[in-house]
Amino acid sequence: MIDQSYHAKALLRLTSRLDPKKYKLGRNRKEYLATFEKINEELIKDDFEFSQFTKSSRGRKPVYTPSTCKDEFALRKLNDNLARVYDVRQANRSEIIEQVICLMREIIPFFVIKLDIKSFYESIYRQELIASIKEDISLSYRSRQHLHLLLGTRKYFTQRGLPRGLGVSATLAELYMKSFDVKVRNLPGIYFYSRYVDDIIIFCYKTPDDIIGAATKALPPGLAFNHDKTAQFEFDKKGNCVSKHGVREFNYLGYNFNFDRVAIKNSSSVKVRIAPNKIDKLKNRIMLSIFRYLSDGNYLLLKDRLRFLSGNCQMKSDRDNGKLLSGIYYNYHLIDDGSVDDLKQLSTFLANAVYSKKGSFGIRLNARLSPTQKRELTKYCFKTGFTERIMCNFSPNRLKEIKQCWAYV
Repeated sequence: MIDQSYHAKALLRLTSRLDPKKYKLGRNRKEYLATFEKINEELIKDDFEFSQFTKSSRGRKPVYTPSTCKDEFALRKLNDNLARVYDVRQANRSEIIEQVICLMREIIPFFVIKLDIKSFYESIYRQELIASIKEDISLSYRSRQHLHLLLGTRKYFTQRGLPRGLGVSATLAELYMKSFDVKVRNLPGIYFYSRYVDDIIIFCYKTPDDIIGAATKALPPGLAFNHDKTAQFEFDKKGNCVSKHGVREFNYLGYNFNFDRVAIKNSSSVKVRIAPNKIDKLKNRIMLSIFRYLSDGNYLLLKDRLRFLSGNCQMKSDRDNGKLLSGIYYNYHLIDDGSVDDLKQLSTFLANAVYSKKGSFGIRLNARLSPTQKRELTKYCFKTGFTERIMCNFSPNRLKEIKQCWAYV
């Protein structure tokens, strides 16, 4: 039987490397446990309530975060219990891309279907989902109480669907899609199916239109596919894309798959790059970093932001796998060797921005940066950060400062 009980050691098990300092838990395990004893006393009260959540915006959609340590660990415990009781977890992005690349390079006739669920989190029928869980005694009484308080009422979130930003929303979304995944995966003609949040990719040897129609019927209540982002591709027995609509590429989970080349014997035509929108996002963050420097004059913070963008960093401790690494290499390590040179454009973009003398931007920046500082900033190389896996070490507070200027973009 799964232990879902609320106690100090259970909360300690859910801590990450950065938590003790971030939430002032203490200096050692004994002090951590003492802190969690006090937190747990609050969590198990029948009149427990969450504080108001902090609201921000990302991509024009509201994102919520807990505002207190108590709320953070209440959500972590609830999420942990839900994930273990219902055996749900989010798919691994790198594993999906590895499988997609392998399948794309097979020299056989096949079809690829790419689907996107429209307004995924916002379209989930939250009340029905929470009501069904509330009736299931598999989940502990305390967890059901917290879940109903959080999402079964409109006390904290008045909008429909699940609130973005909370880990428990991701787990509930996976639970909502569980039966859909099984149905589509077992459709005749499909030999590979994967879904990462709202992005779906299917490999099949049957007519895509039939499969898309069946998948549409299998969607849970409230959900619909975004037809503007639906795409299908056909490959011949030599591995060449024979798409009739002329488009021979698609983006999936941050990568770009391009089939413009002609396959040669025993070799695939696919080329794997960083998706153009991700390149644009990095360029945007470079400019936001520079704009913030023009505003606050903090040169050391500008350097750290560029070092962060062009390198790699351990973001937090991952309770299951030891550590979570992120950055220019770890986010895109599956690109082709020949595509690594694409990263040069980011360094060129940075240099052009730093040495710009055009317009008010160039005039202001040229007046603020010395020649030595310009040389320092243009030494940050995205290709080198990738190929040599350059690591940066930042404190939790410094990481927060670094990401602050692009947090809502």
